[in-house]
Amino acid sequence: MDRTVGILGCDLDAVTRFFENIINNTKGSTDQDHIKLNIVADSRLLEKNAEELAELAREFKDSGAELFILAASRGFYDAFKKVTDIPIMNSAFDPDDIELVRSVISFAGGEVRL
Repeated sequence: MDRTVGILGCDLDAVTRFFENIINNTKGSTDQDHIKLNIVADSRLLEKNAEELAELAREFKDSGAELFILAASRGFYDAFKKVTDIPIMNSAFDPDDIELVRSVISFAGGEVRL
């Protein structure tokens, strides 16, 4: 079963590198071989209030996301956890953490490139 992963971050470079690592570590020769991702890279994320963060969480859930990768501070993790039951990965986010990348690919039903 294919699952959708939501990625949210305010560091555009980190979000982009993480996305590139997912692409580069997914086995496949066509776009359809890659996993489903919903990505929001918002450099103004730190300016959002709790209500706006809750709305973002709802939008991700409504889009079918079953896992969040939250490339943001602990405060965002706490805010999101209050409004959604979707699992959130936020432990010392490193866009170049290949084990995290591979875990996301596997979770979403993709095939990891060895």
